[in-house]
Amino acid sequence: MFATDHRQSYQPPIPENYLGNCIGPCIVQAKVKDLIGPAGIFVACQAIGKAFDEVKRVGIQNAEDWGKIVLEIGSHKPFGTSGSFRFKVYDVDFGWGKPAKVDIVSVAYSGATAVAESREQDGMEIGLCFTQREIEVFANYIGEGLGYMSTLVN
Repeated sequence: MFATDHRQSYQPPIPENYLGNCIGPCIVQAKVKDLIGPAGIFVACQAIGKAFDEVKRVGIQNAEDWGKIVLEIGSHKPFGTSGSFRFKVYDVDFGWGKPAKVDIVSVAYSGATAVAESREQDGMEIGLCFTQREIEVFANYIGEGLGYMSTLVN
């Protein structure tokens, strides 16, 4: 599940400079057996793209069901992401200079993943908080996925 911007779902559309809560859920579904295979990253990307297309198509038509949907998903252990590379956290300057490093500390307690743009140009930082066993499984999975992708490029 992703939080998505629904300003364009309203008629007339809500302006881009609107400051307020105009988000709704984007539900992504994929089978675990497909996600843990060598093409898992592609399956995930395809499922996310399909879910975003569905949000564009349906808009806010089912908004009255969002609460039930979110509660149902929350009863499982969802994988969450905090932050965005669009926040430009390294451009913030409160008078003592731009930050050298930015971390979203709450990921240690929530199990979420932190995402931000990197201090260098055209990069992204991803913060994870896993147990030793979880990070070993994750590292193996990422290694397999990158290996699979390299066979497609070569």
